[in-house]
Amino acid sequence: MNSRSKVSETIRPSCGELSLLSKEANPVIDQLLKHGLTFQALHQHFFDLSPQLFHIHFRGVGKPLDLARAVAAVVGATGTPLPQKSPAAPKTPLDKDKLEKILGGTAEVADDGIVIVSIPRKETIVLGGVHLKPETGVSHTVAFEPLDGGKRTAVAPDFALVASEINPVIQLMREQGFTIHCLYNQETAETPQLYFSHQLAVGDAYDLARKIRRGLERTNSKFKS
Repeated sequence: MNSRSKVSETIRPSCGELSLLSKEANPVIDQLLKHGLTFQALHQHFFDLSPQLFHIHFRGVGKPLDLARAVAAVVGATGTPLPQKSPAAPKTPLDKDKLEKILGGTAEVADDGIVIVSIPRKETIVLGGVHLKPETGVSHTVAFEPLDGGKRTAVAPDFALVASEINPVIQLMREQGFTIHCLYNQETAETPQLYFSHQLAVGDAYDLARKIRRGLERTNSKFKS
């Protein structure tokens, strides 16, 4: 057995999230349960989308190829067009490095010039006995979408909060003009338990980033120096 085959046989954890139309939600849940994956959450991120999208979170532990086949069967219950690929070198009118510095996180440029900054928490997050890396969806993320050629920016922070942080952060963000769109948990066997709040404001990207940093400073976050 070569090294590649050994990797394919290694038991590993997997976490996933799907964005769905309402009519797709229960067929997807059926497929998750049918393929032995753990259904964890169903919620919306923003309350005024059209069409409204709902998000399902799930997890599984097993051989990577087996998990991939199970997830492929789940995605097959949706109208998601496949295959998909990201542009090779996406560009943005926003200053990615400046946003990264203000927020103390790690920034990347995604499709349509959107800049996403991730800021991890200091704690080790454990889900179902498995230590999770921040990249598995347990960090704060902030998305900056340039509007009107970059003259304005829609900024959507997604805070990952423990219970004691919820009201201090929500109060500050409301005072700073952000609309609170949701608050939910997305895992069912997590320590410490995290709650996620998607929020939205439109304006100057860097001014809004500074306001979000104030919110992040009310959490147990690990900022880059």
